[in-house]
Amino acid sequence: PAGAPDPGATPRAQTAAGLEMPRIPALAARLLDAGSVARASNAWVIGGGRTRSGRPILANDMHLALSAPALWHLAALHGGRIQVVGMTLPGAPAVVAGHSARVAWGFTNAMVDDVDFFVEQVDPRDSTRYRTPAGWQRFAVRAETIRVKGAEPVVHRVRSTRHGPVLSDVDPRGAGRVLAMRWTALEPTHETRALLGMNRARSAEEFLAALRGFDNPHQNVVFADAAGTIGYWLAGRVPVRRSGDGLLPVPGWTGEGDWVRYLAFDEHPHALDPGEGFLVTANNRQAGPEYPFQLSTQWAPPFRALRIREMILAGRGLTAEDVARQQMDVRDALAVRYLPLAVRAARAAGDSAAARELRDWDARARADSHAAALFYLWYEALRRRVGDDEYGGQDVFFPRGAFNHLLDTGDGAWVDDVRTPGRETLDQLGAAALRDAVALRQQRSWGELLSVEMAHSLGSVPLLERPLRLNIGPFPSGGSPNTVNVAYHGGLLPFVSTWGASQRHVVDLADPDGAGGFILPTGQSGLPFARHYRDQTPLWREGRLWRLPLAPEAARARAVARAVLRPASAASP
Repeated sequence: PAGAPDPGATPRAQTAAGLEMPRIPALAARLLDAGSVARASNAWVIGGGRTRSGRPILANDMHLALSAPALWHLAALHGGRIQVVGMTLPGAPAVVAGHSARVAWGFTNAMVDDVDFFVEQVDPRDSTRYRTPAGWQRFAVRAETIRVKGAEPVVHRVRSTRHGPVLSDVDPRGAGRVLAMRWTALEPTHETRALLGMNRARSAEEFLAALRGFDNPHQNVVFADAAGTIGYWLAGRVPVRRSGDGLLPVPGWTGEGDWVRYLAFDEHPHALDPGEGFLVTANNRQAGPEYPFQLSTQWAPPFRALRIREMILAGRGLTAEDVARQQMDVRDALAVRYLPLAVRAARAAGDSAAARELRDWDARARADSHAAALFYLWYEALRRRVGDDEYGGQDVFFPRGAFNHLLDTGDGAWVDDVRTPGRETLDQLGAAALRDAVALRQQRSWGELLSVEMAHSLGSVPLLERPLRLNIGPFPSGGSPNTVNVAYHGGLLPFVSTWGASQRHVVDLADPDGAGGFILPTGQSGLPFARHYRDQTPLWREGRLWRLPLAPEAARARAVARAVLRPASAASP
């Protein structure tokens, strides 16, 4: 487009303080977003007292970038003490999440704050040294060679302090000070060994013994065994700081904010066989206000967890099929909370038909729902109006968590439009947003506004996409960022959900091979012309699961091909 920056240049923007800040190019932002692990997920386990079989049922769907090929690979591993099925990653020697005949487990991101930034002071007389509480110390230096197609390799010199690598070397500013990062993932970890132990476990006790070695990444782990035990434990390293909360960078030369240790495993939030008879994690806060250690300052909103709890409490004699249907639920607890505000906005706008439509809506974000389309358009239009004046017409970054807080309080400095002489109210902005929503909807349903797509990294290249059909979708979708069947979108038309349930897993430990199952959003093959490249997509969209046999003989009976790997020394000439 006219006026667009040179894609080869480094785009920059001015901050309020006048500092020149880099703006991430759109392609780089998409690639970083696809690789991010800071995502949502659902995992819950229901004790035998609430199930028809009398044994625990576990469900897990991890929410990550939806891509083609799929991130996960479904596998059954049989050998020695390992007899397990579930999701793994290509090259990993163990199932990451899944079940054996005796134990089942699933993950959600625990949202632990495991990254801190430290401002380091460089010696003005010797740039090879930085200041520490014990005096000046030399930077550790290593060379990273980056090979560039069509050009000479680029050698980047990486400096590290006692806290970690110096990030500001790639964007030098700071008047003699540099920014270093400490992150748990930069330290040696033992999660592969832990996963192998989890795969071998035959009881909750053995599973927990293996989980103690799971260092990274931090995860909420729900688990159950065939004897009836259900449990939850936060796994992964949790730093303990000398002072502060790690939210902002701290001086590296004073020792404040330094990590003094990691929490012991038994100090992590955990629960075993709770009185309620079930456990739910959906990236929401797990530890109560009485918990003595800091884990984070930010968790996912509680709406998905609230809805899962509601469904479990409403059920009796639950089966694996019931729980699989729960995974597809699109009743939005956020919509339930803010629907009265939307109805009030419609009335204030003088639109009685819209007010009646919203009042009668059941808060289910179904693809065929016109009321859902109206509500979400109103919500996003109001979010944009609240932040638009401060951003001067640029893209508005106003986090939904902060916006929800504003809706709860009903007022605040953000509500007023600084461009006008008067002082606006939330009701006024809500009415204006409702008029925006009605005009935008044009009688379309939610599925006509929201789509889901599993995009290939080369799917944006027409010469490849047309003959190979690399991308899967887009398809009309239901759901929202806060429904159990999640459909996250950026808040601007057209709404496209590019991340969601990267897999689904349900198992009843009374019948691991006969109840529940697995599904991927695409298929098992990474070859776009193969029959298994996209064959699971229809089942994934419908909420159906297919069985991955645990019994080796059952797996062999369903085999469609056989590959035998032999060491080179044993291979025939």
